[in-house]
Amino acid sequence: MGMSARGFGASLSAMLISAFLALANSTAAQANPPLVISATVDYTNKTLTITGQNFGSSPTITVDSLTFPTSSSSSNQIVGNFPSGMLPSSFTPGTYFLTLQFRNQLPAAFTVDIGANGAPGAPGP
Repeated sequence: MGMSARGFGASLSAMLISAFLALANSTAAQANPPLVISATVDYTNKTLTITGQNFGSSPTITVDSLTFPTSSSSSNQIVGNFPSGMLPSSFTPGTYFLTLQFRNQLPAAFTVDIGANGAPGAPGP
């Protein structure tokens, strides 16, 4: 018959161990998932600066369903340009859903306020 029960059990164990190691290696990149700490609009330069941790490579920035071109990125900061013809002031003031997608990583989500949003502060002196 060829393979004994003992030989079959040993080869099955070896296959399971190698499958586990392959799975562990594929999920290693997610050990520290991306985290967004803040998102700030620069109205003068028409940019959106996102700070955080564990940012991956080749980020895609989406605000609601609108993609922002990436002008620079590092592991803790991404700067995106407002899309052509879309000034920050053209957005209705409010809170928007920000999604960052990186190569070979799960997306990171956050909210960003664009425009005067929130309760007005106390009058000045």
